Amino acid sequence: MHRILLSLLILPSVLWIVQPERSILVLENRNRASLPALPTDLSGLTAWLAGVDAFVADNIGLRDQLIVIKTRLNLMINDHSNARVIAGHEGWLYYNAPQVVERNAGLIFQPERVENMLRFAAEARDLAAAQGARFIAIPVPNSHCIYSNHLPDWARPKGEPLTEQRAIAEGLKAQGLRASDPYLLFRQRDLESQPLYFRRDTHWNNYGAYIAFHDAMVQFGLSHSFPAPDSILKGYVQGEYYGVLDQFLGLDRAAETEPLPDLDMAAFARYPELSVTETDDHVSMDSYEVIYAPEGARLLVIGDSFSYSFFRQYWGAGFAAVHWSHHDYGRYDRTVFERFKPDYVIFEFVDWEVPSWVAFDTRPTAP
Repeated sequence: MHRILLSLLILPSVLWIVQPERSILVLENRNRASLPALPTDLSGLTAWLAGVDAFVADNIGLRDQLIVIKTRLNLMINDHSNARVIAGHEGWLYYNAPQVVERNAGLIFQPERVENMLRFAAEARDLAAAQGARFIAIPVPNSHCIYSNHLPDWARPKGEPLTEQRAIAEGLKAQGLRASDPYLLFRQRDLESQPLYFRRDTHWNNYGAYIAFHDAMVQFGLSHSFPAPDSILKGYVQGEYYGVLDQFLGLDRAAETEPLPDLDMAAFARYPELSVTETDDHVSMDSYEVIYAPEGARLLVIGDSFSYSFFRQYWGAGFAAVHWSHHDYGRYDRTVFERFKPDYVIFEFVDWEVPSWVAFDTRPTAP
């Protein structure tokens, strides 16, 4: 018996060393916690211990398997909710990212975070301008914000509070930074008859993504290359989308069907990808470069999972080459501007990741 217990205790430590990359961290769309440096004095001991705890939690052997077991138990006990998933009404699920409920309700509002994102956007604008490129920022709202009416009562904001997301979007405009504001674009539409986000995933659906992307193209003066959103929507079909939140709940498939947009992609199918080059950036999603034509306009996208694949299916209609890089929460490689020499730059970031961005003054700078 003692040998069995000892083996159970030792096994995760052994797998810590030999186990390959784990998939759930990729689904969480964040970096694996690294082992923090030893504190230089006692005042840093608490933060160091917290960092060690996060490092062990992210790297311990059998992490994925233990998470699946835990989420299945939570599913049985808590009826489609757990620490990472909020069960809403009408089959909606929401990602319970750190502070997301309080930030969405305006109960947590940190002006320094707003200023931090505005400084990052201004820096990206300046890097684009140095290459003679046109720039636009896309501050992506959470589904909690767009579909707050389906949140459970305890998580639903009262009225329309001032949030960091709205302050960032308004701040971009106030500082003269060109921006596409999906929040305002989406609020003009019938969100129930034309859903723009997946019900069981953290992301917008293909139609929501195209509405935001098309607005950016209009502001770039490229609307002639991209059909209007209403012209490509054929309707909605009931189907399954096995989303990240279903996976966080430990489910093997989507628990329910939902209306999915049916888009006419003929205007984009004429532009196949001629080559794709991927680069391991050691973040949740690798950088990649797509070539559609030998010559023509070049687009650089600094973004996250909301642009990684959702924008990619539309690029060929207006660009000869596109380079996508993960923003790495402010730590992305600035030399990509000079190396790729874009004509256009998109700086996209989702709201629930804003607290994870590094302080602007600690960012790496281009040599």
